[in-house]
Amino acid sequence: MRIFRTVSSGLCLFLIFSAGDASAKVIDVTILHTNDLHGHLRGERTDSELNPYGLGGSARLKTLIDRVRATGSNTLLLDGGDSGQGSISYSVDAGVNALKIMSAIGYDAAAVGAHDFLNGPSALAARIEVAQPAFPLLGANKDLGAMPDKSRLAKVLQDYVVFAVGGVRIGVIGVLTENLVAQQYFRPGLITSASVEAARIARALHERNQADVIVLLSHNELATNVKWASQIPWVNLVVSGYSQIKTPAPIAVTNGGQPAYVVEAGHWGQFLGKLILAVDTVSRRVTLKKYQLLPVTADLPEDPKIAAMLAATEQALATKFGKDILHDHVADSIDELPATPGREGALANMLADAYRSVLRTHIALESADLTGSGLVPGRQSTANIYNQAPNIYSPAGLMPFPEYGHTWTLKRLTLTGADLKRLLTTAMLADQLGLQGWLATSGVQLAFSPASNNGAPLLTNILIQGVALNDSGTYSLAVHEGLLLEIEILKRELGLQLDVSHLEESGVETWQALLAFLGRQGVVRASDYESGTRYRSAGADLSFLSTTSRLVPR
Repeated sequence: MRIFRTVSSGLCLFLIFSAGDASAKVIDVTILHTNDLHGHLRGERTDSELNPYGLGGSARLKTLIDRVRATGSNTLLLDGGDSGQGSISYSVDAGVNALKIMSAIGYDAAAVGAHDFLNGPSALAARIEVAQPAFPLLGANKDLGAMPDKSRLAKVLQDYVVFAVGGVRIGVIGVLTENLVAQQYFRPGLITSASVEAARIARALHERNQADVIVLLSHNELATNVKWASQIPWVNLVVSGYSQIKTPAPIAVTNGGQPAYVVEAGHWGQFLGKLILAVDTVSRRVTLKKYQLLPVTADLPEDPKIAAMLAATEQALATKFGKDILHDHVADSIDELPATPGREGALANMLADAYRSVLRTHIALESADLTGSGLVPGRQSTANIYNQAPNIYSPAGLMPFPEYGHTWTLKRLTLTGADLKRLLTTAMLADQLGLQGWLATSGVQLAFSPASNNGAPLLTNILIQGVALNDSGTYSLAVHEGLLLEIEILKRELGLQLDVSHLEESGVETWQALLAFLGRQGVVRASDYESGTRYRSAGADLSFLSTTSRLVPR
């Protein structure tokens, strides 16, 4: 039975009452968790590093969850955010399908991830309104004051929720990601401090004696979540999203003399986290009893209801694109080209080559942190190609709904040679400072020294299509909306002086450019896009080839 009641703060307490002995002093509760589903509703292909064991699939995930729940009644199912955006299934209805499937699976609460509002907060509100999920979506650290339709999002995006499970009161607080790019996509709303807001709510829940256990659903980097687990008062557990890391055992820290735990379950529904907590309802002391990462294996039968929902989504895709894009044959890949966030890699280099080829510009740019899921070996379908550049954009989130818009489109940006050198240098500096992911290039070769005498990166021997860069020359660049936003951040954060007004819209979507490019190539070989052929170190320090920092939401 589900009961809603309003409290003085205007927040909604959503209560689930389960059978259990309320008089018991120590009660076991089971927290099940996932994160970063990213619209991967079916299990991915098994012939690649992406999924070597054939894991995942929401219909099989449902079967596994039902089996776990059948072994005990004190169970809560949570998700760490980024449920829909990231694969072609999102293009059907802006991720409404993912929320409906999560409702059918039986989720109790989910954080809102960065990709959930990539089209802006108004589109997020519309998505939730249409899907009408049977569970609350959470995001406490927000300021909606500047939004003209703020009441819509305020109504469907809660700060926290309290569950009563087997006689244990579990407060679940959700926080949005704090990274710089995500903040731009949330405009005209503002993302505020996650730790400050979570601490405020956690203190109130504890002081008012409203929760025996406090869980933080946080779509922020795992390292940040570990820090918050020890700093935010009264937090017992952090269910992490964003980093897409598997924690085979909870990361244990100390919070106010009590243990606190941090867990994350990888991505795409390939694993289900199962954490059993022993809760003393008198002292409110919470300790870990058992933890498992359960693989969603191929031998699990598909739940019939979820399987029917998946079939409906796939039929909608065929109708939208006019053919069976999941099983057509558009190219072949000899090698795997994995996504490489934070460092140079063949996938981002290939995308940059595709953009330059289709728009016929001097150079093209792509961020390694803005690419899709990675290209697997073998036969390639249109859907596989789409999933390498799946990011969808709509200014201010005001696209027609549920008729959905387009992915990022390519533009021709004209810069002087001096401005181009300034952009490349600033991007290198931003990568070193952790402000931006790796910038992939096409049509450019250069040597890089990690630092000059004044501490700034030094680029030398810059060649544009084999010819030395001319400071007074004029060059055309192929870029998309995501890159333009990164340039705006560089201008603001690092004082980059750059005129981006000479911009021409091509109307070509990023995935369409890759489809056309690979259609002409026929065969994909990683050696054609390998690292080290575009950027060369001017010295022995190769540390610039990799960074763990990510500016863009994952």
